[in-house]
Amino acid sequence: MSTMLQSLRQKLANVLSPGHSDAQWVDASIQRYDTSGIDRSAYWAFDYRLCMEANSSWVYRCAMGNAQRAASIPIKLYVRDKSAAGKSLAWGSKKVGKQTIKRLQTKGSAIVRSKAYDMDDGMVELTEHPILDLLSKSPNDWYNGYEMMTWAFLCLELAGNAYFYKQRNQALNRIVGLYPMLPQWVLVKPGSEGSGKLIDGYAYGQFTARKRVTDYTTDEVMHCRYPNPKNLYYGMGKVEAAWDILGLTKSQRVAYRAIFDNGFNPGAIVGIEGLQNDDQARQAEGRINSILRGVRNAGKVLVLGGKTHMMQPTISPKDISTNESALEEIAAVFGYPVTMLLAKDQGKANAESGETTWLKHTIDPMLRTMEQWLNQQLLPEFGDEVAQNACLAFNSPVEADDYREEESLTKMVQAGILTTNEARNTLGKESIEGQDELRISTPTPADAPANDKKDAEKGCSVRLRSYP
Repeated sequence: MSTMLQSLRQKLANVLSPGHSDAQWVDASIQRYDTSGIDRSAYWAFDYRLCMEANSSWVYRCAMGNAQRAASIPIKLYVRDKSAAGKSLAWGSKKVGKQTIKRLQTKGSAIVRSKAYDMDDGMVELTEHPILDLLSKSPNDWYNGYEMMTWAFLCLELAGNAYFYKQRNQALNRIVGLYPMLPQWVLVKPGSEGSGKLIDGYAYGQFTARKRVTDYTTDEVMHCRYPNPKNLYYGMGKVEAAWDILGLTKSQRVAYRAIFDNGFNPGAIVGIEGLQNDDQARQAEGRINSILRGVRNAGKVLVLGGKTHMMQPTISPKDISTNESALEEIAAVFGYPVTMLLAKDQGKANAESGETTWLKHTIDPMLRTMEQWLNQQLLPEFGDEVAQNACLAFNSPVEADDYREEESLTKMVQAGILTTNEARNTLGKESIEGQDELRISTPTPADAPANDKKDAEKGCSVRLRSYP
């Protein structure tokens, strides 16, 4: 009945607002270029094999540094203490502080913000749930939770795509395992023409041997990707964004390696008088190369007969040291502080400021991308009730936020703005008996009673009172 009603509504919408359908948009968006021998496969937007192979040197340091830091942030499961039907969902739960709720409402991903506003004071944190075991403890037989999350973030940083195969227990009708899929071996299969589906499934395996490729449906694969303005199927990673500078750096290193392998001899142009033809020149060239070329021949002396002229460029070790401008561009693309790559004394204040900027502008967006993905594609696998009344959210990556929050609440208690229990409840802690009155440290007037003066001199906290 619901399908018929939806169809009628769609037809009515088309009559009232005539225009193109979403199926036409899908057909216009799909590019069916088969480059791997798989029917209806999407063309490769980027060579992800080379992309993953670029994970070395400074790229490895930046990508792995971002991935490991993001994976170290705990993920929490927040639920409504009671569902719409009045059923309690809060087994193994603990109270959530008002400041945490406010942070989720303003700084979480789109889904988390919406859920946090909807649940508001009715939000509690679940400390035990199968989805937490899946993400934090044992996602599969090969990886623990930290390793899997590091792997997922690393693939996103390098290739802009992370894929998981969802292992389903048919008896429980839920996901019991997540298995990573290498992005350089995944091919998106576009929907058939006229089907109205953007993606029909995924092909996974080493495409040089078709028999080793497995076809998966969209229900079996979780696909997280960074936005890509050039392609609707695949994400755009940071290696692709830095491809030009990485290519230049690689070419420089190949040239420098050749110089080192030649005993730091950068080559030379030799002129010998008396040569009659090209054959004699090639013979002289071969003799010189056989004697001097190669690292084992460094320092050897060659004696030639007749008048000879040699032009040899000079290169110092400084000329082939790390190109800091290239390093800065790579670090900028990955959002990784250059000061954390180079051993330079920058001062404690600058170091802390750089790390805070990195956490806020690089790690936090990575967490929100993963957060949105998990809430959209994994949470619904545990039932409609959980999907409607729960959300997954990472902690704030900036640890200083917690200290600033406690310091702010302490000052408000001292100023008489909040009671001790109000501050504790904001932090998600239990109330203490007898701490529900406002207290304030206040200067004592000159005509105040002697006992109050004495207490004030000691810096005691006295109850708020008025004097004539």
